[in-house]
Amino acid sequence: NVYDISKKGNSDYSPKDTFEFTFYASGKYYIRFNAGYTNAAGQFTYLDTGAYDRGIVLEINDPAYPSVEEITARIVGECQAVCSTDFDKAVWLNDWVVDNCSYDNELKYCSAEGALPRGTGTCEAYHRAYVMLLNKAGIATGRITGNGHVWTAVKLDGKWYQVDPTWNDPGYTNPNVDLKHLYFGLNDEIISMVHSDHKPVAGYESNSLDNNYFIKTGKIAKWADPQIEVVRKHIAARETEFSLEIKNVYYADVLYGLTAHVLTNTSWSEKDLDIKLQAKYCPIDKQNGTISCTVQYREIGNVSGAVTVYNGVDYSAVYDYNYYVNKYADIKRAYGTDTTKALQHFVNYGMKEGRQGCAGFDVNSYRNAYADLRRAFGSDLKSYYMHYIRNGKREGRIATGCTTLRGAITTYNGVDYSPVYDYHYYISKYADIKRAFGADDSKVLHHFVNYGMKEGRQGCADFDVNSYRNAYADLRGAFGSDLKSYYLHYIRNGKREGRTATGCTTLRGAVTKYNGVDYSAVYDFNYYTSKYPDIKAAYKTDDVAVLRHFVNFGMREGRQGSKDFDVQSYKNQYADLRRVYGTNLKSYYEHYVKYGRKEGRKGTGCTTVQGAATVYKGVDYKLVYDYAYYTSMNPDIKRAYGNDDQAALAHFVNYGMREGRCAKADFNVRVYRSKYGDLNRAYGDNLQKYFEHYMYFGFKEGRKAI
Repeated sequence: NVYDISKKGNSDYSPKDTFEFTFYASGKYYIRFNAGYTNAAGQFTYLDTGAYDRGIVLEINDPAYPSVEEITARIVGECQAVCSTDFDKAVWLNDWVVDNCSYDNELKYCSAEGALPRGTGTCEAYHRAYVMLLNKAGIATGRITGNGHVWTAVKLDGKWYQVDPTWNDPGYTNPNVDLKHLYFGLNDEIISMVHSDHKPVAGYESNSLDNNYFIKTGKIAKWADPQIEVVRKHIAARETEFSLEIKNVYYADVLYGLTAHVLTNTSWSEKDLDIKLQAKYCPIDKQNGTISCTVQYREIGNVSGAVTVYNGVDYSAVYDYNYYVNKYADIKRAYGTDTTKALQHFVNYGMKEGRQGCAGFDVNSYRNAYADLRRAFGSDLKSYYMHYIRNGKREGRIATGCTTLRGAITTYNGVDYSPVYDYHYYISKYADIKRAFGADDSKVLHHFVNYGMKEGRQGCADFDVNSYRNAYADLRGAFGSDLKSYYLHYIRNGKREGRTATGCTTLRGAVTKYNGVDYSAVYDFNYYTSKYPDIKAAYKTDDVAVLRHFVNFGMREGRQGSKDFDVQSYKNQYADLRRVYGTNLKSYYEHYVKYGRKEGRKGTGCTTVQGAATVYKGVDYKLVYDYAYYTSMNPDIKRAYGNDDQAALAHFVNYGMREGRCAKADFNVRVYRSKYGDLNRAYGDNLQKYFEHYMYFGFKEGRKAI
């Protein structure tokens, strides 16, 4: 349902016979309503339009209000432009829902129509919107419920995880916990601690935490690292069972459920001792609990003479069996002392995954250190290992210790973007870029060139496209809102010309000429955008577009474009202009630009109509009509015609006289009629004739009308 009538006050009958509902999106709506009434005999009759498909069907198709499907396609398009993996897409779309929706405490809106176009909804709306977005992005989903709540199963890398976009949007922030992602990528075990009645749902069993947000991004280290240090002390004492007490920690069920997973999957083995630890978090309440740990110890010795040759290639430069199995507990559990299978895993999987096979080679360090290799191999990690084996070690290249990217590339398709781009600045400024592309400087630069510049993203500390655009009117005149062109101009010309590219927060030298006409007499960019928030919201700092709006729409609408010209004042002040231009407001602006300013005419300060018209089709009605009196005595006229004295006079002549309306302080048609029997006999109920008699004869004859 788009609008749920079963919750709270929504379900109450209303004594009103009308119901108002605002539609936010195009589409087909099925409307069902109930009505009831009690007759004089006290009998209650109940009416029901029936099931949705037999009720009222309303189809809305308005380009200004895109359908939910169109909104979904737009959002997913933006997501796919910056995200390459399903994990990144699922996180990005979770963030979009959280950032753009708020919880509907009235429980009215429970579909994607609520969450997407309206920006509000129940947990059902959050879930359905998230499902639509994920499915559009090609990610499978499922429905999970518990404790009167609904959330989403999400399939990532072939495994099911649970994401609760509603609970990721609590409506407040916590400086200690990333609440936006707290319920992203949980398994059944942890969810069952959050929702007491949760049981694994057939087909959506969630057993993995590989794609949990806190674990994948490393944020869980804040809670896990202190516990790891405590565990080390227990292991040093060779304890086989112990508990870690958790006290007064908000969201303990999630945070320490994840911490227990980290402890279980940490490699605890020592040189001659295989150590396996199993940890489980046991909550007492939402803030307190214990992590129960059991440990098994098994004495082992290092395997000597382990194989390093596979398919004729000697991997000893990047691989050592003892190092590999002691570093990765999953490898040790899977292959134990089978040195051949361990090497096969390293060659066929470990290198692709970026696993470190020996103390002397770290693929991430090697990749960070050498830009020439990154240009050659990109994100193909295995090629870095093979390069070191075949060439790098012989060349004396360093393969450990480099934790940051060196010599990040700045050239793309033959263009050097270094004046406007720095890899480290870009990924530190934009978390979504870092999540999507990480240490792949080729892909990061590709994004900047193909998307970032169009989006106006800042690529380095020395170039801010908004500042550059604000500072130079000549560039705005040439490029308008095409942001990418400003970056390219600075690269090709601007930097060499010594142009400043940062620090300009307000628009300078805003354009005032449009199609060869200078509108500066009636228009000022800063005044116009500050006076009209809708203009500022629509065009922001695009002064060319703002001026275009003013000329093509604003003048016709009577909008004030500068403090020195108010079209209503100008119209009020000059009767000669009103006679020529009537209600064509744009013509008043154009007259002032071409003639009025030079003639010394005033453009502001006149709040009442001056020299109001009294002549209509060659006849002067001044003896029976005064504009100010007519509009003050007849509020409906004032409402209908405002300051349009020509229209008010036309109404008086064509309708007001026949209706006997008072239009002047010293003429009352009913008094005139009652005073003079000869006129009453001649004109009877034809009130217009009394006005005309007074104009043509009565005034000259000295007759009185008050």
